[in-house]
Amino acid sequence: LEAFVTQLQQQPPPAPRLALVDRLLEASGGTDALIDGLVATLAAMRPLDGGEAASADFDEQMRQARAQFTGQHRNQFEAVMRARSLYAYRDLTDEELERYVQFLESALGRWYTRVSLAALTAAQTKAAERFSRQLLARQSELQAPPP
Repeated sequence: LEAFVTQLQQQPPPAPRLALVDRLLEASGGTDALIDGLVATLAAMRPLDGGEAASADFDEQMRQARAQFTGQHRNQFEAVMRARSLYAYRDLTDEELERYVQFLESALGRWYTRVSLAALTAAQTKAAERFSRQLLARQSELQAPPP
């Protein structure tokens, strides 16, 4: 992917391909899904932030993170998603990609996207929660006095 991104910088794709990818990202909510996934992963790390006593501070930190991600950093997330999409669909012709974008823009495509992203976010959240519990357990093991 890194080599592909370097190549994109040297030889940008034609404008019609970029327009297709932008439509794909708009229809799929790709950038918003990336931001939602990041915030969900950060929120799942709540146990690492001191428990219930720090809850209000943690909630405020999550609001601030979402605001930064959707505000000042949105263009960076969009650029990442555009490069990922160009890479992921690089083997499709414009006509094939157009058909896929049309599906995503349809009522069925919007439903499919909504359900898929909800499942992905739920799985990502569970994995992050499990990771934070395991990390805390491991930290406790390492800090315990030797027998």
